[in-house]
Formats: sequence, C-alpha cells, structure tokens
Amino acid sequence: MSKTLGNSAGQLDQKFRNWCLSNPSKLYGDVVFENVAKVRELQVNCIRDFNETASDIFDDILGGEDLNVKNNDASDMIRDQGNKVYQKKQFKAAIDCYNKAISHAKDDSVLALGYANRSAVLFQMEEFKACYRDIERAIMSSYPQNLVHKLLDRKGKCLMKLSHFSEAIITFGEAIAMAKKNISDETKLRPFINEAQKGLKLCSSKKSSSVQMVNYFDSEESNLPMLTGMNPKMPAFSKAVKITYSKENGRHGVATRKIGCGEVILVENSGFNFANFNSRVEVCTHCLSPKLDLIPSPLSANDMFCCTTCKENAMNSYHDKEARLLSILENSGLGQEEWLISLRLVLSKSLSFFLEDS
Repeated sequence: MSKTLGNSAGQLDQKFRNWCLSNPSKLYGDVVFENVAKVRELQVNCIRDFNETASDIFDDILGGEDLNVKNNDASDMIRDQGNKVYQKKQFKAAIDCYNKAISHAKDDSVLALGYANRSAVLFQMEEFKACYRDIERAIMSSYPQNLVHKLLDRKGKCLMKLSHFSEAIITFGEAIAMAKKNISDETKLRPFINEAQKGLKLCSSKKSSSVQMVNYFDSEESNLPMLTGMNPKMPAFSKAVKITYSKENGRHGVATRKIGCGEVILVENSGFNFANFNSRVEVCTHCLSPKLDLIPSPLSANDMFCCTTCKENAMNSYHDKEARLLSILENSGLGQEEWLISLRLVLSKSLSFFLEDS
C-alpha cells in the first residue's frame, strides 16, 4: 500500500497518508467498488474517521510557534511614526499608524498608549463617540496614572460635545482632582485647571438640557439596515419587490409599489468575508467594516475587528487557525488572494456544510 501512495505533497498530506497506512481497514474493509456513489461514501466516512481519530492537524503542523508575534518595541516604533504625522495634521495617516501600533501591542500598558494617542486624532476629526470609546479602552488597559488627567479632560470634552453635560461635569471634576495629584509644578497645573474649569462652567450652564447618557460600546456594533417589510417568498428582499420572469428580460425584480429614495430593498448576509493583506489593519477582519476605532485580535498582529461581537464570532469559527496559517502562506509566496479566500471558507464551515451542500 505504501508504494501506491507516491510522494507526499506536504505536511498535511503526509499526516493523512500516515493515518491511512495505520488504518487500512477503515479505508478498504470489505467494500466492493461497484459505483461512484459507493466510492464517495467511502471517502466521506474516511474523512470523518480521520477527523475523529487524528490529533489537531493544524496544531501538530504549526506546533506552539506564534507566527504573528505581537511586539511592544514594534508597537512603540509605529506609534512614534503616528505621532510625527499627527503633528503634521495628517490624521488619516496617523490613524493607520496607531491602528498598527495597537495591533502589535503585546502588553496592556503599551496597548493603552495606542488607544490614548488614537483618541487624540479622533477628537480632532470630531469623531467623538469613537474618541470616547478609545479613552475608556485606554483607561481599562492600565493607562499610566500620572498622565490619566489628560485623558479625563479629553473625555470631559467628548461628553460635552455629545451634550452629556451632567456626565461631563463629573469627568472634568475627576480630571482636576487627578491633575492636582499628578502635577507638582504650579506653572503647569494652573493652566490645566483653568482649561478644565472653562468646560465645567459651560456644562453647568447647559446642565438642564443634558442628554441622557448611552452605552457607546453597544452602538459600536455594525448592524445591517432594516427592511421596511420582508418579502414572504424571498426574505432577503423587501415586499416592495417581487421576482418575475419574461422572455425579454429573463428573471428580474419588479416594484410592487412606489419605492422611496434611499429605501432599502435588499439585505443579505454574505457567506464569508476576506480582507487582503494590504487592508487587514484598516477594516474589520470579520465583516470588512472600515471603522476608525478598530480593536486588535488577541492572536495576530495583522488582524483587527470593528467590535467585540465580530471578534468573538471569528474566534469561535476560523480565526484561531487562520491567524497562524496566513503568515506561513504569505512568507512562502502563497499569498494569492483566491487561495486565502478558499482558506477562510474552509475554516469557516464545518465538514457537514460541504457534504450537505455539495
């Protein structure tokens, strides 16, 4: 049997061949190859047995090596590049640098610096909700206590811009208290307090019109638009559209009523998504959303997510294996987009999906 297998095409092929050699009864047994269907049934059962009896193939091949190593020094270097372009008011370039710095950060303390610096750019871009989220992330990631008064002041200004005047008053107060604790030089302390007190005074004058605070982390999740009414036969379509057929036009959609400008008539989830290497720290790895305040993958320095839901969905599906395999493929010159798309598809779906939909 070993003579008929030929040369191995790779480590995965070799693993399967070794399993075949040690389990010949599972391959052949008493099966008589009467037709193609019988051969297919044997192949499917063989794959299932291999899947059930072999150890984790990817872990065996890759071992414990971390191929997308997070590196604090790299994060610091990229963050410094971001600081330089930020000083030139090149905000988009600064965001790109800070995204990479965040994705490369290994320790929370380094991650916090990336979030804090990105929040400064977002404030200048008037992206106050995203800025607020980054400030909260920086604080939760152990941002240095001797500098936290600066973040609290920026947070107060964000809340003020979002008309959350009551919460801004509290935050400006916390900023002043931390500044008094952290700044011993009166020539630096006084200007900071004066600036924060201006915010306090303005918020106090508008407190009666304060907007109720919301959880901006709930709103970070990207939701699909809603249909005004679902088509009973084709749920992806609005009921404002019906599918019909004519010899002249073939199969096509026809409006059943007047459709308003900007009205959503089709919403459909994609089977899977994939971002190429050049875009992987600019969009969500899972849904491809181009958000400004992306969060990092816990496994890879090359992947980011738009929200915790996308991160969890990816982690529970393909990301654990893909994060390690992508670097192997890229470094081996096997990073063609169509191959990587195929890898994402295979890792995203179970064996039963391919068997049932074949």
